[in-house]
Amino acid sequence: MTKLKSHLPRISRCMKFIFYAIALVGLSAGVFIACVHYLAVKLFKARAPLEGTFETDVSLMVEALSVDPISRTITMDWYPMFTALNCSEDPLELDIFLTQSLLDSSSPSWIPQAPFLPLYTMNGTDICLGLAGTPFPSFRTVTKLLASSSNTPVLPVSGQSTLQDFPFDEYIAPFTFSIHNIRTGVITAPNITTSFGAAVNFEISLPTAFVYEKTSNSLSLSRLEITFLIKRSKVSKAIF
Repeated sequence: MTKLKSHLPRISRCMKFIFYAIALVGLSAGVFIACVHYLAVKLFKARAPLEGTFETDVSLMVEALSVDPISRTITMDWYPMFTALNCSEDPLELDIFLTQSLLDSSSPSWIPQAPFLPLYTMNGTDICLGLAGTPFPSFRTVTKLLASSSNTPVLPVSGQSTLQDFPFDEYIAPFTFSIHNIRTGVITAPNITTSFGAAVNFEISLPTAFVYEKTSNSLSLSRLEITFLIKRSKVSKAIF
């Protein structure tokens, strides 16, 4: 009996040790999971326009590839698709344009002076006849990054934001897309239905996206105007 009593304090101390060890492991696991969730790479998700719907001949999917704050460029791949293609009538032939001043000189379709080249030509006739060069059409853009600051008119942030503010520098990437019907001359806006990809060490969001419309010479003209916001990833900020 005496021996049993003498062992009870030891057992009690062992139980406390085990309890504290389990609690410490649980707390560490919780902190680790919280950190992983906070620092997880934020996937690129964007749809445009942000509000409302409209009829369009072309939908775009976009893939984010890379951001280069030194050369102030962002590289993206775009995948155009006809929303509807009637092969029993005259199939559509469309040119996809982006405002030339937004392109970097390293972009595949960039040229220094007019007439400017389309980013891509969608030939409905070739598709209907099975003559399209690829079942997965795509084009690449390399466009300019602008500093997002109190001095810029688009998406201003407090204070100046440049590389000097690393890792809290922020940038904007504006795009203005239009679809030109080669036969009729009508200019319409595409939409963006899907986005994916990730630019290493950066997070990309789409806070501004709308369709601009006007009428000229009895023709209704429209274009898609979007502005991406680019920030350093949480991992980059956490390191510093």
